[in-house]
Amino acid sequence: MKRYLLFILFYITMFHLTSLHAQTSKVTGTVISEDKKPIEFANVILTADNSDKINGTISQTNGLFELKVIQNKYRLTVSILGYETHTSDIEVNGKDVDLGDIILKAGAQLLGEAVVTAKLVDRKADRFIMNINGNPTTVGKNSVELLAMAPSVWVDRQKGISINGKTDIKIMINDRIMNMSTDELFNYLETIPSEDIQSIEIITDPGAEYEANSNSGILHIKLKKSRVGGFTGSVSMNLQIMRDNPNYVPSFNLNYRRNKLSLYGSLYYRNGKWEGDGTTNTNFFDQNKEISSIENYNTKSSVLRMNLGMVYEITDKHEVGLIFETRNTPMYSHTMNRLSNTYINSIVDKKIHSLINNDWTMERYDASLNYKFKMDTIGSNLKVFFDYTSNNSSNDYYYDTFVNDSPVSDSTYHSYLPADYDIYAVRVDYLKKFNDKTSLSFGGRFGYAEMTYKSRHDDWINDSWVENTRFTDDYDYSEKIGALYAKFDSKLGSLSYTLGLRYENTSLNIAKEYKPSYNDLFPSVYLKYNLNEKKGHSVNAGYSRKLSRPYYIDLNPFKKWSDEFNYQVGNPYLEPTYSDAFTIGATLFDKFVLTTQYTRYNDVVGSITQAAPEPGVTMEISQNIDKKELYYASAYMPVKVMDWYNFTVQLSVSKNKYGSGVMSDQRWVYRGNTQHTFTLPKGWTISVDGWFSSKSSWSNSNIEISSIWGINGSINKKFFDNKLVASFNCWNIQGFRNADLIYKANNYLRKENVQNQSQVFNFTLTYKFSVGKKVEVKKAEKGQDEDRL
Repeated sequence: MKRYLLFILFYITMFHLTSLHAQTSKVTGTVISEDKKPIEFANVILTADNSDKINGTISQTNGLFELKVIQNKYRLTVSILGYETHTSDIEVNGKDVDLGDIILKAGAQLLGEAVVTAKLVDRKADRFIMNINGNPTTVGKNSVELLAMAPSVWVDRQKGISINGKTDIKIMINDRIMNMSTDELFNYLETIPSEDIQSIEIITDPGAEYEANSNSGILHIKLKKSRVGGFTGSVSMNLQIMRDNPNYVPSFNLNYRRNKLSLYGSLYYRNGKWEGDGTTNTNFFDQNKEISSIENYNTKSSVLRMNLGMVYEITDKHEVGLIFETRNTPMYSHTMNRLSNTYINSIVDKKIHSLINNDWTMERYDASLNYKFKMDTIGSNLKVFFDYTSNNSSNDYYYDTFVNDSPVSDSTYHSYLPADYDIYAVRVDYLKKFNDKTSLSFGGRFGYAEMTYKSRHDDWINDSWVENTRFTDDYDYSEKIGALYAKFDSKLGSLSYTLGLRYENTSLNIAKEYKPSYNDLFPSVYLKYNLNEKKGHSVNAGYSRKLSRPYYIDLNPFKKWSDEFNYQVGNPYLEPTYSDAFTIGATLFDKFVLTTQYTRYNDVVGSITQAAPEPGVTMEISQNIDKKELYYASAYMPVKVMDWYNFTVQLSVSKNKYGSGVMSDQRWVYRGNTQHTFTLPKGWTISVDGWFSSKSSWSNSNIEISSIWGINGSINKKFFDNKLVASFNCWNIQGFRNADLIYKANNYLRKENVQNQSQVFNFTLTYKFSVGKKVEVKKAEKGQDEDRL
């Protein structure tokens, strides 16, 4: 069947490559204001006479635009927030048409360069769209601060970013999945200012065109396209201070365009360290034993990320793109100092001093080759992607223990854990747009992943390292996933709807012993009904079925010791988690958003901390829980108080209900956050936000987290005609953030108090430059969206 599928896709591609196209003409013009200044990012649309077919673009930095159309009569519409819409009729008779200057009259409500009445959130049938460009409430913010303003989104530096109460979401930037740790992701997103962002899509329940594994949601940040022939780019330096430890984060990006060739690249580097400390108290009730510990750690790391891309336009309708990305962490050293006392029947038995060093290195390479065919002037296209990912990492642990001030030889060990991943994927997407209301898309993807883990454990015995064969082994894992999908979008009167269906086949080979295989269908339905389109009142509903495959590391069955008393172990027999999500919501005045969602999960993968078979030791193991239910409701309210003062408020309540025994939980969690923005004269912007979260549980675990709150603030200033932007922000102004963690099990109870990265200061300088005439610089797309490394 795969052979026939590839043949059909190859036939479709060759048919479109060899088809003849109608002769086209150029329609050009310049969009300017009444005071003769060019207007950038104005929407320019040509609608064919007696037809729903449209052709559109946006104006460049100097106001210029260019469209290519066939012979016909057209209605021209030019619009942008803050200006009156221009309409006129034109006729194209086979020759190029120059419309000259198109003057837009200013609207009644302008604040300097920012439009006060810009609609921040636009509700679609299957997603929210935050319109960042031209909105005063977003001026001077970075992408982390913008995400904190998004409806149904919760931003937490410790636990990450969640949508509708769901964690493990995907972050996309210009169609590319960002595979980073939580710390790296926040540091990278903070380098992207609002001035570089066109919009942010909040996809609460991804449709059929996305991987079935995308069950937690997607945040898609769309950056503005650079429009300079020659060079354009920016250079930025971020200084981050945490507990008096400076972290330096320089970044650089460059775009180049000449004729049909577009080149672009970016460089991101981070070098610094951070510290933390905490206390732990564990009671083993069946052993009458208690362990109390005081620990502190410091971490040094450096991260280098590089991105290179190319797009070559073979013709006006055919283009190829190439992307190469690399991420290297050449050094990661983690030193932990732990002082522990063990008690038996409340009497001190041992005093233990432990030193732990962890050296971690990782190299990752991603390459993507893609082809795009533009089939018509209204957006129909065919895309083909070939992707490859290579990830190599190593983990070295050095552990030393002293009991009553004397070294313990059999508790001094070295653990070496290398891991190698190779992932290959091919993907084809076909989109047919019938008009501006109706479209049909379908496609397929095949991916192959191969992973190899090695585990070696050496004990320090008689002044030499001796291999411990009990903890030394190899582990191989391979996975094949084939997928087909179809999606139909349309609008019928006041009703907009999206219907989708995805089929996936999964074949596994785990440790050369366990070879499961399964087939699944994943339907999705999204509806939006305009109650009053003029006033911006609408209701929406949706349903989607998804699955969540275990992370590769969760399948690793070997023990990973964090200290003498705790270790982690994977489970190669984990089943994927299936979910059914139902959503009902409403939008009022195109501003106020109400959302409710119910999600039912089966075979949830949870992380359970429990007493290990070894006496006085706890272990964290991944297991499937029978079921889980998530109830979620939120209210999002943006408010304009004055022309220079805006704020947003978001309140949410959720309830997790799952499992039995040590994994049972039926807790209500209340959250709230508010952001206040003051847009002042001469390029100054000040913002203050606060947030609160009641007592909650760590995602799919038996770990309870105490209630936490915080206040953040930022000041921004623009210089030199907005080319230089300086910003200062402080995360957690109040200066403390203590999280109490409680681990509960049938025969033990552990309490931790963590004080980590309590206050963070950021100072950033960003300078933008450009040399050359104004033309569009294209960016290549990427089809690979594997993020389970």
